[in-house]
Amino acid sequence: MRHFILCIYFLAFVFTSSVLAQEEDKLTISGEVLEYYSEAPMVGVSVKLMEGGSYANNVVTDGKGKYTLSLSFDKEYIVFYEKAGFASKKVAVSTKLVPPDERPKISDLLVDMTLFEKNNELNVTFLDQPIGRAEYDPKTREIDWNMAYTAPISQKLNTILTNYEQQKAAKIAAENLKKKQYADAMKEGDKAFFKKDFEAAEIAYQKAITIDPSQTDPKNKLELIHVAVQKKEEAERLKKEAEEKAAAEEKAKAEAAAAAKKAEEERIAKEKAEAEAKAREEAEAKAKAAAAAAAKKEEEERIAKEKAEAEAKAKAEAEEQARLAAEAAAKKEEEERIAKEKAEAEAKAREEAEAKAKAAVEAAAKKEEEERIAKEKAEAEIKAKAEAEEKARLEAEAAAKKEEEERIAKEKAEAEAKAKAEAEEQARLAAEQAAKKEEEERLAAEAAEQAAKAKAEAEALAKAVKELAQQQEAEAKLAKERALAEEKAKAAAEQQAKLEEQKQKEEEDRLAKEQAAEAAKIKEEAEKKAKLAAEESAKREAEERLAKEAEEKKMLLAQEAEAAAKLAKEKALKMEEAERLAKETAEAAAKLRKEQEAKAKEEKELAQQREKEEQLAKEQAEKEQKARAEAEEKAKQEAIAAAKKQEEERLAKEQAELKIQEAEKARAEAALEKVKKQQEQAAEKLAKEQAEEDAKAKKEAEALAKSAKELAQQKEKEEKLAKEQAETEAKDRAKQEAKSKAEELAAKKREEEERLAKEIAEAASKKAEEERLANQQKMDALNKQMEEEQARNIEEEKRREAERLKAAQEAEAKRKQQELKAKSSGFTIKSSGGEKEVKNKKEKLSKAAKQFTGSRRVKF
Repeated sequence: MRHFILCIYFLAFVFTSSVLAQEEDKLTISGEVLEYYSEAPMVGVSVKLMEGGSYANNVVTDGKGKYTLSLSFDKEYIVFYEKAGFASKKVAVSTKLVPPDERPKISDLLVDMTLFEKNNELNVTFLDQPIGRAEYDPKTREIDWNMAYTAPISQKLNTILTNYEQQKAAKIAAENLKKKQYADAMKEGDKAFFKKDFEAAEIAYQKAITIDPSQTDPKNKLELIHVAVQKKEEAERLKKEAEEKAAAEEKAKAEAAAAAKKAEEERIAKEKAEAEAKAREEAEAKAKAAAAAAAKKEEEERIAKEKAEAEAKAKAEAEEQARLAAEAAAKKEEEERIAKEKAEAEAKAREEAEAKAKAAVEAAAKKEEEERIAKEKAEAEIKAKAEAEEKARLEAEAAAKKEEEERIAKEKAEAEAKAKAEAEEQARLAAEQAAKKEEEERLAAEAAEQAAKAKAEAEALAKAVKELAQQQEAEAKLAKERALAEEKAKAAAEQQAKLEEQKQKEEEDRLAKEQAAEAAKIKEEAEKKAKLAAEESAKREAEERLAKEAEEKKMLLAQEAEAAAKLAKEKALKMEEAERLAKETAEAAAKLRKEQEAKAKEEKELAQQREKEEQLAKEQAEKEQKARAEAEEKAKQEAIAAAKKQEEERLAKEQAELKIQEAEKARAEAALEKVKKQQEQAAEKLAKEQAEEDAKAKKEAEALAKSAKELAQQKEKEEKLAKEQAETEAKDRAKQEAKSKAEELAAKKREEEERLAKEIAEAASKKAEEERLANQQKMDALNKQMEEEQARNIEEEKRREAERLKAAQEAEAKRKQQELKAKSSGFTIKSSGGEKEVKNKKEKLSKAAKQFTGSRRVKF
């Protein structure tokens, strides 16, 4: 019975141990599946576990791309990672040769896998073999990844994918360039199309088709251009027919006019005899007119001479006035220089007094320091004797300390009251200086406004003069052109008269009878012509006179503008002088304020230093004997007397500085008042002169405008015809030039674009070739490296295989030994401890510990 119960317990123990062993006799492989480029988790990836050519398990990644599989020991596994549209990868995991007692301690495998999309351009057939291998290593007692096997495969894959990504980016860039060139060509074509420049539009649309033949938009636009060209040609044909018809009518009309002209010439030839008598009379009348014109010209020259003399006199007066103003300015500058030198001498004297006072203060401080050193030396000598009298001294010093504290507090209160009074005085002076500065700035601003106003008025006057001069120049040009046209017409008339005279002589015999009848008529027409010629001559003389007067007015206005500019310049110089005085006054005030601040700071630092020295002296006095306290009291009294003397010197110095400041202030106010008065006088004078000049310029401008208006009315008809003809010719010429220029620009642009496209293509080809050669070199090096690595792997595999065989033999021997022991005892017990482990052997880990502490993560 006891034996039966023992067997039941034994069977239960064996069954429980077997179940636990089966649960722990597993290896977990888990991780994440990620997209190669973005590293985003991939959902729905099939992770298949194959063993011996058969599917052992299959899982699908969850929403975070995670998966988990369980592997048994003593197996050879292949783990496939697959998804539609993506290149598959696989890894090999061997769980063989792991000793049974080491299996619970083996760390789980964490494998992160990356997948990329399939592409026919990518040669990744080498991924048919596993990208990674894991197997048991007896040295580490772990299932480890053979990175020497993985490295060349992974490097090769990364190189291929990187090169593909670069080629893809280059292809996209080329495509974008093509799109841009197509868009530019279409834009250029549309712009020309809307301007109805169909030739340029057709060239641009043809270019767009060459860039991208698949586009239909440029083809449709070409059809529209063809229709528009046909319509244009039809319109031009109709226009040409109308022009030919009008030309035929014009020809008929010209022939009729020629016939009429011939009849008229015959009539004129008949009248020519009468013209000779009339010409003699016209010559006499012309001589009389010439005499009258000479007298008139002499009178005009006399008037011009008198006017020139008046202008020269006015100019001399203006120059004399300018000379006097310059002398006054030089005198004023000399006075200012003397005042400046005086101020500099006073400032120098003040600086020397300050330096002297500073040297006295430094000497007093040095003397105090020497006395303090001597006193400390005396104190050190009597310190040994003072220890016995320390108690009595402390009591006396307590009373002296109290008395001294009261005295210091009283002096401190007096110093604070004095400092407050000085601060209030400085604030009052600063307020006065600020008010004075504000007043000076206001005066300077008013002066600047007056100067700006004068400048603007001078500029307006100069602008009016310039416009008037331009107008006169244009009128003179027109008059010159008209005179040339008249001379040309006169020459043509004289030539025609000569021809007619020759013809008349040839036909004199035939026309002798007709000349007598027509003589009277010719005489009348000759008189009319002479009259017209005389009127034209008078008109020319009037125009020349007006042009001359306009030129004289132009010169006068220029002189007046120059005088106005000179006055404005003088006024600006006066304003600059006022600003300089204001600036110097402000700088003097700032310098005074700065000196006061520096002085106050120096006094404050001196007071702090004295206070610090007194405190140190006071603390030292508490440790010294009563006799030394008396000596210190004496030294303190001397220091107080020196400080009092220094304070008195400082007050005296401040009083002197205040007197100097008040004197400078009075001088600055007097100078400012003088400048203000001069500015007011100059402004009044300038305003008066400006008003007179404005009235004079206005009067002259009105007279000139009236003359110009009359002349413009006379020339308006002639200019209108000439302008219309010139505009027509210019329009035709501009149209032709624009067309030629557009064609030239289009051709240049096409050549430049073709050149750029060619350069880009050559650069891309060169870059691609360089990249191909570089990649080829990398691949060659990689292949060589892989071959070397493969040879090393083979050697390593042989070595590891020998180690595995040895381990297997040892495990088999150990297992047989355990079986022999079991047979001898009658039952088998699996122990978690076994024999005593050697040092550094891993302890058994729980599943949680194996997952979080014993795992080794890799990424393929």
